[in-house]
Amino acid sequence: MNIEYTWTRNDLKEKLHRMRRMPNLIFLILGVIFYLYVTWYGFIDKTFDDKIIILGFIIYFMVLLLFLLLVTKLYVFMNLRRNDKKTSNAYGTYYVSANDEGIQTEINNEKISYKWKEISSFKKNKNGFFIATKKDKLGLLFEKNTIKKDYNKLLKFVETKLSEV
Repeated sequence: MNIEYTWTRNDLKEKLHRMRRMPNLIFLILGVIFYLYVTWYGFIDKTFDDKIIILGFIIYFMVLLLFLLLVTKLYVFMNLRRNDKKTSNAYGTYYVSANDEGIQTEINNEKISYKWKEISSFKKNKNGFFIATKKDKLGLLFEKNTIKKDYNKLLKFVETKLSEV
């Protein structure tokens, strides 16, 4: 089985943004609950004006959203920078060849080859899967968005070969 796909820096950037969606949502919900917990007495006691509490909530919510946006931008920037330092040859067109012996990937005239019995890490989620060996901690990431039509075929092939080993 031979597959060809392109992985760019923007693909990684989109993946990192997707990874931050759920933690940001959880933090936002917890922040709103915290604000309501702190101001609950103000709503019950009539000495405080409800309009000021609601205006305070709007300002608090905007500041919280700005904070989450800045944290996400910093997270993406730092991870892209770290990835650029670790892997000088990560972006470009990948040529993947999977057979009974193992899986081979070629990018920019650099070949990476894994035997099925050497693969120690296989992680699958709804957006892709990752394989790595004990020797090579970086591993190979196969994203559903980048491979598109050949993704399911490659995933099934890799799962059957890893289950045989």
